Amino acid sequence: MIFRRQHTATALMLSALLSIPCVAQGNDTDNSVIIHAGAWSEHWGGMASNVTNESHNLIAVETHGYTAGFFENSYDRNTVYAGKVWRGNLSENVSASLSLGFSYGYRECYGDNGEDQSVCLHGYASIGYDIAEIGGMDIRPSIKVMPGVVVFSPEFVF
Repeated sequence: MIFRRQHTATALMLSALLSIPCVAQGNDTDNSVIIHAGAWSEHWGGMASNVTNESHNLIAVETHGYTAGFFENSYDRNTVYAGKVWRGNLSENVSASLSLGFSYGYRECYGDNGEDQSVCLHGYASIGYDIAEIGGMDIRPSIKVMPGVVVFSPEFVF
């Protein structure tokens, strides 16, 4: 997966701008349980130089406006995170969200220098599209944008 720097910056700004109405409206999926399963990333800028992993084995749960999960970070280190999510629908099939919380597993925030793991801020802007409903479960591919990285991650909404 190759993204040009200009396209990634555009995706970041678009995701953030599209998420603003959702935050203003509040979280309209509080009663849903959303499973985030798998994540594949593309890094740019200074973040890309030491990356050793772009397939993150993410598993996370989101419900009642909060999320927590596990993934292998971009430096192949086991990482856990938890945070608050503001999510809303932009249309019948398109949703957007903002998340802010903390992660533990990086040796330094936005890098891999040092010996000890650190507690770091963890956040993203996201946009997703419901492509199918199977047995009461929506399947939603999503794009999450964080500093220096864009991530594709499927979500399963119950």
